[in-house]
Amino acid sequence: MRTVTWILASAFLLAGPLVGEEDPATAHKDAEHGQEKKEEPKPEAGEVKLTPRALQTAELEIQAAAPAVLRLGISLPGEITLNEDRLAHVTPRSSGVVKEVLKALGDKVQEGEPLAVLESPELAEAVSAHLTAARQLEIAKAGLKREEEMLEKGASSGKEVFEAKRILAEAENADTTTQQRLRALGLGEEEVHQVKGTGKEPFARITLKAPLSGTIVGRHMTVGEAVHADSEVFLVADLGSVWANIAVYPQDLPKVKPGLSLLVSSEADPKGVEAKVAYLVPLVNERTRAAVARSVLPNPDGKWRPGMFVTVRLVLEEAKAAVAVPDEA
Repeated sequence: MRTVTWILASAFLLAGPLVGEEDPATAHKDAEHGQEKKEEPKPEAGEVKLTPRALQTAELEIQAAAPAVLRLGISLPGEITLNEDRLAHVTPRSSGVVKEVLKALGDKVQEGEPLAVLESPELAEAVSAHLTAARQLEIAKAGLKREEEMLEKGASSGKEVFEAKRILAEAENADTTTQQRLRALGLGEEEVHQVKGTGKEPFARITLKAPLSGTIVGRHMTVGEAVHADSEVFLVADLGSVWANIAVYPQDLPKVKPGLSLLVSSEADPKGVEAKVAYLVPLVNERTRAAVARSVLPNPDGKWRPGMFVTVRLVLEEAKAAVAVPDEA
């Protein structure tokens, strides 16, 4: 619906029948029923009056001009991108073969939720090393206890007890080292303590888990595929907030500062949303010759999709006007 203020209403004389002017269809209907049409007062000179029907037909809305705060600024192009502060690249900590893929593109996940399962020979070797170290630790503890008992009975010397203590210290160090290796390969604390009960298996499994709550926006793995320790297999993004990257050209750079108010709008959302400049990149892009100003937009309903082009209205100055009309009027 178009908006027209009272000071502009005289521009719409052709919108429909005026009050006081007879509508032929209405006059004919009144004549059939023998009704006498009530006379309406004619408008005064320079005055235009429109019936509700005329307003509806012309899609007009009448409002009074009133005081307002005018925001003066510049319009710049922008693009919605992922909030990289809420973005996680998931990579396996050791090479392996994919056994299960539990999540697909677009799936929502919670922090710690399983994404995929790998079989890793490297982890199997680490498990085996830890089992060996754990057995050596138990033997060293038993050896020290035996030497201490024999010392009490006079059947052993302090030298043997000292040697048993040294062997125990080495075993404890080896056990700690192998546990740290398992953690480095992605096992949690509870899983590390459960390793002793797994026995010697030819392969050990690694479960990849979501590092944060969000949406799967990238997946690069299939069942049976061999992946390396530096492979990016999942990309998880929290889409509850996004970035609006704004192209700022050299002539406008002196005007743009962090904290500046702005309005971000798109074809899908002409009204837009208000935000502020959070950061101004200190470098100018060599190809576009523009710097980038960034704003963080809340996105609880997902209407701001990364990749969308937007228009950003930067508010440089605010001024009070005694009488103002909307732009669309």
